[in-house]
Amino acid sequence: MRSCLLDARPWKRKLFLALCRRYGLKPFREAGRRYSTIQVRAPKTFQERTLWPEFLALSKELHAHLEELTERVIPRGE
Repeated sequence: MRSCLLDARPWKRKLFLALCRRYGLKPFREAGRRYSTIQVRAPKTFQERTLWPEFLALSKELHAHLEELTERVIPRGE
């Protein structure tokens, strides 16, 4: 089965690529697809039980870290 990630944020793309490499998957892009579209072939059960949940958890954690860093660098005016 094939899975796709379409997200313009570079850090999410890099995270997905890193997870694919961790599990020995070879991500690819079909000709004519956007730069942000990444595809990978893997069993559906692996995608649903391992790859995607891990991506979502790490993505959430990384987003929180980047949000915190942004607040320190660019504080909100009060």
